[in-house]
Amino acid sequence: MLEGWFGFVFPPADIDDISPTSPFAAENGGYVSAQGQTLFVQPDRKIVAAVELTAKGTNGGTQLNRLAVIRTSPTVLTNPKNPLDGSFGKGGKVILPGMYIWDSMLQPDGKILLATDNNAAGISVVRLDSAGQLDPNFGTNGTVALNGVFGGGTLVLQPDGKVLFGGKGSQPGANGKPVDGFAMCRLNVDGVIDPNFGTAGCMQVPMSAYQKISVGEIAMQENGKIVMAGTGGTAENNDIITLRLNSYGTLDSSFGDAGIKVTSFYAAGKSNYEGANALLIQKDGKILVGGYVDNYAVSPTASGILQRMNGDATGSGSDGQSLPSVDISQSGPPPNQEAPADLKVTSQSYQNSVKVGNVFLYVVRVENLGPAKASAIQIADMWVGPAEVYKVINSKDVTCVAPTKNGAKLVSCSIASLPVGGKTTIQVELKGTAPGKVHNVAKTTGNGKDPTPDNNTAKSDFTVTAK
Repeated sequence: MLEGWFGFVFPPADIDDISPTSPFAAENGGYVSAQGQTLFVQPDRKIVAAVELTAKGTNGGTQLNRLAVIRTSPTVLTNPKNPLDGSFGKGGKVILPGMYIWDSMLQPDGKILLATDNNAAGISVVRLDSAGQLDPNFGTNGTVALNGVFGGGTLVLQPDGKVLFGGKGSQPGANGKPVDGFAMCRLNVDGVIDPNFGTAGCMQVPMSAYQKISVGEIAMQENGKIVMAGTGGTAENNDIITLRLNSYGTLDSSFGDAGIKVTSFYAAGKSNYEGANALLIQKDGKILVGGYVDNYAVSPTASGILQRMNGDATGSGSDGQSLPSVDISQSGPPPNQEAPADLKVTSQSYQNSVKVGNVFLYVVRVENLGPAKASAIQIADMWVGPAEVYKVINSKDVTCVAPTKNGAKLVSCSIASLPVGGKTTIQVELKGTAPGKVHNVAKTTGNGKDPTPDNNTAKSDFTVTAK
């Protein structure tokens, strides 16, 4: 389990095709926003995170999208001044083309698999070696494009080393309009599409009754059969959908209704939203599907659902038959677990500009809007541009550190708890080092999932002028 917190900023120079003549250099103050998507911990305690990057110029009209994979040093939580593993990629970072990262995983040999999406170009599976280099022994220069999979999903590594990726598929319908459904492709160990799976390595399951399809999780049974759990949605309803495939990529007719099990916990009607986002195969072969139910006709509060199905042909009942399901959150959080609080962060500057060598002050405020006490609060105040930290003044209940490395600046703070209505402040003084724009982002997180994440981030800009 991770204990602690770290963070850093990607300056525009991290995106490999920003040249001296690019709009970002010309606009003098372009910046990169980063959003983490997946994370796992290696056996050596190094943390690997996959991040989506968006680079924007100050005029707002220029944008580039890239993906980044970063690996921390094993001492990142105790030595935040040197967070990245210099032996991985370039200074601990690998920059890749693409817009979205759907999944990542660590192979037993230390290589890293990623499922990426370049929008119009579609889904690709990328493999990096343990040093962060594209693996030349996988696909074409470490990358394999998947034809027939058009939306996000998950990766699974089979025991024999083959790679499965399941996601959203699409096929032409009878009237010429596309029909969405579930799709899965399998790659051999070397990244070549496996011709013995589905049709030419991929399979499609059209779901004409639904307009929206998403995959929550994929798991393998000991007999080699593949289970996929996801969500099918219409304009008014969502259903939980579980499929089982034979090991060669066809629907298993002994499971559910010709290989498909559709579950709806409420009668069809408006505002009936159900979905699956977790899947587990028990040792006895039974299938556990975790998801959610939100039915406004019954209650405006979403509930967690845990569904169990028989998953072995010799088990009681027919395969795909639902055993008793449990609503795991209708009566609130589990015992001894605090409800999530709504944290709000704001950033206010007392100067819009400052001359090189002078100091300017801004204040970051964090407030707990309720409905419960917030705990384990983390605050990251980051900036990109020609300035360096001069002084941090924080309230007595706040602990802050201010490391700097490679031009990426960060003040990270922690608060043990904040009562409902409680507020705290952090004053940051920066010294201008050269003329240019300074872009600041302050973010906060706390225990549980914040009910209003939009107010967890505050942004502001400052200008450093010549003496």
